[in-house]
Amino acid sequence: IDEGEKIDIQAQSKWEGISEEEAKSLKVEYTLYNNNIEVSKMLLQGNETKTFSNVNKFDEYGQEIHYSVKETGIYLGDMLYVENGDIDAYMLNTIETDGVVTIVNKAKKIEVQKNWDGITGDDANYLKIEVELYNENNLITTKEIIGNNTEIFVIPIKQNEEDSGKYTVKESKIYEDTDGDG
Repeated sequence: IDEGEKIDIQAQSKWEGISEEEAKSLKVEYTLYNNNIEVSKMLLQGNETKTFSNVNKFDEYGQEIHYSVKETGIYLGDMLYVENGDIDAYMLNTIETDGVVTIVNKAKKIEVQKNWDGITGDDANYLKIEVELYNENNLITTKEIIGNNTEIFVIPIKQNEEDSGKYTVKESKIYEDTDGDG
């Protein structure tokens, strides 16, 4: 038996409940394990597939290695949102087909619309607010809205989470004259 033989293991991230474009704001960390020992990690963005390349097929005794791929972190942009201990509650399904491990998660979008009273058209474009999204009392993330516009928060949800009103949006800052003319 050739101990030096290498194999590739593909990992695929799949998001349900949101569009392909919306999924790009989410990243998932996948970890490759050999008997619960970490071999390698990688970050997948949106509905992406990547490969753990050139990993040993056999151990030093000539026995075939049985690898596992696990989700170990979920990110909103660059911010870690969920990690190891809580991660299982977010995974809907793990599917292994033809050497590809697909982990399915669910997300939802929350639309926030800002309308400035009495200010319309281009005049509103000089006004900007920062809004914060909370789950219960925990700040999840922030976004800026310029003028009378809508911004969308995309967030991972637990597999058994109802589409409930657990989320709160608060205005945290108001900026004026966004073009910098004073």
